[in-house]
Parts: sequence; structure tokens; C-alpha cells
Amino acid sequence: MSKKRAFRGATLIPCTGEEAIKDSLVMIDGDTIEYAGADKGNAELEGYDVYDAKGKTIMAGMTEAHIHLCGTVNPDPGEWMMEENTYEAIVAAAQAKTLLEYGFTSVRDISRFGMDLKKAIENGIIPGPKIFATGRGLCRTGGHGDWPSLPREIVEARHPWATVADTPDECRKKTRKNLSQNV
Repeated sequence: MSKKRAFRGATLIPCTGEEAIKDSLVMIDGDTIEYAGADKGNAELEGYDVYDAKGKTIMAGMTEAHIHLCGTVNPDPGEWMMEENTYEAIVAAAQAKTLLEYGFTSVRDISRFGMDLKKAIENGIIPGPKIFATGRGLCRTGGHGDWPSLPREIVEARHPWATVADTPDECRKKTRKNLSQNV
């Protein structure tokens, strides 16, 4: 049985360009928003847990349009590229949960873990936002996703959000690889 909740009295930001609605009513059944608008005082709320939300603000979830859920917490790329990919994957799952807790309900992700995180979230394994994943992005030699002080093999194996591709053929091949992973 899904849990029914109703929030009364909050300022509702509809995120449609319309003005905020003061003294709103938001009715939720499980994961479905049944109603979000002005509280006219006549809604049937039997079976709902009703919360007084006066003084609060309710809005739709936010979207982060450029993110790297790659599990890096160390500011030095030379150090985070030497961390184990397993550790980074665990940290990336925690980062996805934190994003959701902060109100981000969808993200566009460029990282090695994005596709797996997307699947785990969609299957209810871990909490997190809806992910639009690309896999690792492409960069040129010496570019933003390359790290020239490390051997190329380490950069290719461990860089969490980029892979180096210089020629049209390399770009096509790496793009096809991302697409084959069901991005």
C-alpha cells in the first residue's frame, strides 16, 4: 500500500513561470503527485498523513546539467587517479544520494560510473536522482581530461570522467563504445 501524504500551507513554486502560490496544498500518493496548487479548503484528505507546512517552501526538484559522479574527493588529480576504482564507485554512490537529499532530482553525468549508477538507482538498489549518463567524455591529448605527468595507460584506466581521443577514428570508436553501453 502506498503512503499518502498531504502538505498544507506552504508557498508552492510551480516552476512553470507562474507566480508562487501561497497557502498551497500538495497531495502525494506514494511517488505520484496527485495535486499541487492552491488549498481551497475542501480537499478530501481521509487516509492522508497531513503535515502543516506553513512558513515552508515547496518546489519541483532541481536539475544539475553538468556533473561528474566519479567518486573523487581529493583535489589533486594525480592522487585521485591512483585511487582504486572500487573506492571511487562507492563514493560516487554516496554522492548521488547527497545530490538527491539536496533537492536535485535529475542530473546529466559525464563519468565512468554514471551508467551503472543510473541502473542501480532505477532498480531501487541505491537512492539518487534520475541520471542522464554519457559515460566518459572525450578529450584531446593534453586537454582537460588528460594528465600528462602520468603514463597514458594509467590515465586511460583510471581517469574517472574522460578518455583521450585525438583522431576522428579514435573519437568514433570511443563514442561507439559509450553507445554500446546503452547510454
